[in-house]
Amino acid sequence: MFAVQIFLATFDSLSLYRETDVWRQHAPMQAFSQMAAGDTSVGSTMSTALAPLPGRSPCSWREARPLGTLAPTLPSRDTNADTPYQTKRRRAQIRTPEVRRLITSSFHVPSSASPSPEHQLAPDVPIDLILSLSRFPFQFLFIPELVFPMSRTLVFKNDRHYSSDEWGFVIPVAVEDNEGGFAVARPEDYPNNNKIYIGREFQKIFENFVEGELFALTEVKPNTNFAKNDGPNRCQWVSTGYHSVALPASAYVPIIAMELPDLATGCVGYPPAAYVCNKPFFILNQGAVTGPFVVQKSDDEILVTPYKSSTPLALPKNFVAHFDMAALEGAELVLTTFATGMRRQFLTSLQRAKEKLDYEQLDFTSDTELVKEFADVGFGRGIANLSKAEARKLLAGLSEFRKRHKAIKDNDKTRRLESILDQYLAFEGVGNDVIRNYLQTSEGKAFIERFAQAQKHELLKDFIKDLQDRADDQRAEIGRQTAEIEQKLEDKKNDLKRLEDSFQRRQQEIDEQIRQFNEKLKEEKEKQLREANQQLAAELANRQRIYDELKEAIEECRTVTQRKKALKEMEEKIDELNKVQQYLQQSIDKKQQVYSSINLATDKMVEIDAVKKLLNGVSVTEEQAEIVPVKLVPSALTVSADTRASYIAELKGHFDQTEGRVYSYDEVANLVVTVMQNYLTIFAGPPGTGKTSSAARLADAMGLVTRNKDALQTDNFLTVPVARGWTSSRELLGFYNTLKGCYQPSRSGLYQFLQSFARQAADDPDRVDALKLVLLDEANLSSIEHYWSDFLLICDAFEEGARINLGGTSQLTRLLEIPGSLRFMGTINNDATVEGLSDRLVDRAAVIHLPHGSPSMIRKLHEDVVIGAVPYAELARAFLPAADEDAELDFDEARRLRPITDILSSSSPTIKGGQIHVSYRKLKAIGRYMAIAQKLDYEETEPLDFAIAQHVLPLVKGHGQGLRERLLKLRDKLQENNFAVSRNIVTGILETGVDFSDSYSFF
Repeated sequence: MFAVQIFLATFDSLSLYRETDVWRQHAPMQAFSQMAAGDTSVGSTMSTALAPLPGRSPCSWREARPLGTLAPTLPSRDTNADTPYQTKRRRAQIRTPEVRRLITSSFHVPSSASPSPEHQLAPDVPIDLILSLSRFPFQFLFIPELVFPMSRTLVFKNDRHYSSDEWGFVIPVAVEDNEGGFAVARPEDYPNNNKIYIGREFQKIFENFVEGELFALTEVKPNTNFAKNDGPNRCQWVSTGYHSVALPASAYVPIIAMELPDLATGCVGYPPAAYVCNKPFFILNQGAVTGPFVVQKSDDEILVTPYKSSTPLALPKNFVAHFDMAALEGAELVLTTFATGMRRQFLTSLQRAKEKLDYEQLDFTSDTELVKEFADVGFGRGIANLSKAEARKLLAGLSEFRKRHKAIKDNDKTRRLESILDQYLAFEGVGNDVIRNYLQTSEGKAFIERFAQAQKHELLKDFIKDLQDRADDQRAEIGRQTAEIEQKLEDKKNDLKRLEDSFQRRQQEIDEQIRQFNEKLKEEKEKQLREANQQLAAELANRQRIYDELKEAIEECRTVTQRKKALKEMEEKIDELNKVQQYLQQSIDKKQQVYSSINLATDKMVEIDAVKKLLNGVSVTEEQAEIVPVKLVPSALTVSADTRASYIAELKGHFDQTEGRVYSYDEVANLVVTVMQNYLTIFAGPPGTGKTSSAARLADAMGLVTRNKDALQTDNFLTVPVARGWTSSRELLGFYNTLKGCYQPSRSGLYQFLQSFARQAADDPDRVDALKLVLLDEANLSSIEHYWSDFLLICDAFEEGARINLGGTSQLTRLLEIPGSLRFMGTINNDATVEGLSDRLVDRAAVIHLPHGSPSMIRKLHEDVVIGAVPYAELARAFLPAADEDAELDFDEARRLRPITDILSSSSPTIKGGQIHVSYRKLKAIGRYMAIAQKLDYEETEPLDFAIAQHVLPLVKGHGQGLRERLLKLRDKLQENNFAVSRNIVTGILETGVDFSDSYSFF
């Protein structure tokens, strides 16, 4: 008989492909073929009992229910005939209305049932089952035995949740794999509480399984909202009561450590664990595992008898298997767990135990079963109750049978039966069977009642006396035991007193030893510290002497260098003055020859001087005045690494009390760090988003602007309106007029601005320098890299200061000093009237994007707030990485930035073209930004988000489907990392791109 577990599923038709060599050996497959041919007789072979294959676990198939066993017995077919069992593949489609009527009338299941997608065909299945849709919709059979079940988690029932009976917990024991093996669950795999949370239908588990009973969960999923610091009621793994299934009787059979039952009666001294219930179990006794047994309760007795149902061990009736425990553990067939706080063991598979190990078969037939067994095979046939005469009859029949069949003479069962019958017949009181039969009648029962009533006192007299004697004996015994216990207790108290005294003495000795050791250790440490201090003092004095010597040598070198430099400059000036003197002398000589008359010479000199002033752009009636820097109000706050966050907060307070765009703490901190670390910072965005006002408000907040200054004074903030058509630096700075022999500044005022600070530095070297900001308003009306080219060259080394060659012939007119405290800001728009930014410029500048959509573009204007100017040296130490400071990205920052740059620059078979490379200069700028921004405690936006938005996304420019795919992936990656600023910029690039040509650009 070949049994196969079957389920019903909803399909339109069933197509079967089969291989004849193996198909022919399986009766269920023959039944399928008969039904395909229209034979409905196989319907009679389908029963309602479920018989899963040995060694196989039930499949976890949602919505499907096991309904019956298909086990038809069919005659073998001729393999040479032209039948559906030929070697080549044949296709049989089951479509007949008769088969449909037969199946739908025999089995019932919801039409929504369908096989779970988690199952897949086993590679060794002899046939392919292909379920396809066709003409006639009807319910048909599905065979999950041909499908590998997924792994299961073995668990114990635990407590309900305190807030609902439908929620609860189970304790994981092991995880079973597809091949029947298992791995014991480890507490570290189930953090917080070593449990699995049951989110639904825990009541089903609570009702179906007892405490300590092992069962399985067919599906366990991770809790996506789990965190390791959650409370003890939060679990990393979850499931539902729907996925709980009972284990088959032949798998994970409990092993109970106890005495074997009495062979004659089956009685045990104490019952096994409650979770065994009426299920089979094995007994562990003296290193051997025996079973399976089941528990039976009879009145006040506990009986343990052999398991009579069929198992893979194929044991005879009333026989049990006898395994060696060490052999089972060596074959990895024993699951041992302490999950519930006590040791529990299970034999994982009887089928595998049978296949892997040798074992004995022990006869555990009780006396009652033994008599019944011999009576059933013909000895004493017709015996109802075994009386003395009937026992003699059974014994005589057994003796006669042994004479005829000498082979069973030494059989254990026959010897036991003879012993039982002899003991019964030798019992005193022959005729007790007759008396017993009489007393069981109504007359006998009435006689017993009358006799007991009449002899009540006599009957109870002896019984009461016996009870009193036994009570006296028990009292005496209890008194004796009490005295012994009291004596033992007194002895124990004395022993405890001695131990306490000894412990106290020992404790005092140890304390004294510790005190002496500490004093000695203290003396040694003090001696070592004194010696170390003396050595350090000597070393410090030596180093101080060397330092003083080096300082004197450096001062000497510095003095010599300064004198050499001053001497050289004086020599150059003397040469120039000598040349001027020679030129003037020659001119005087010529003029004296031409103008012999004194009056004529005077008139000519006045005329020449007027022409000279006109050529130099100086009014005839007014001398050209020099611009001087105004003295700024100093800040009361000293900015350092410890106070820079407070400085940012004060700047934000100033922004909050001035009119313009609303800035958060994070945005103000980003403005300050970006402007300080970049020579050129560009504000990009549509008109009206507060680009120009943001630059002016930043300068005002930092104390670089003064309210009261005259036309010949300048503060530390200069606004330069850029005009259309600027092509060189002469529009921004000016040019050297070779005809006049002087430098002619442009109308921008930048030359006078820088020259005034250069003169101030020369006149007062010890002055306190402050930050200087220059705003190029509407900077891209002309090409920035053209008119700003002189400054573009020093972008990488601007912090150290530089000089610009103005083209003059003398030392005074040839070089312009550029201070290290100078920074440029620029505002740009994105429309058809402006110039684009070159890749070379974008690679050297930071771009801050200012979009529309701030909560409020206008704030109430409060009274003026003056913070004061902070010395540039303090700002540099607070917002620029030190020379010895590591400005590289740490591991976590690099791990998050690398996938973003890879999406833009890497090449792959799926994305072709549209590559954007991030230069080393940009990566270095991001590292410098993160080194400072990470220490400013941003409140909402991550610093890396600002760095990506300002240094990586401005590089986006190009076209093609490849670039679009990269931008889509980049947006998803930014969303994954919660980079909201950068994600919004990428979304805007995609939305404003040209779909026809797939053109996309940051600007």
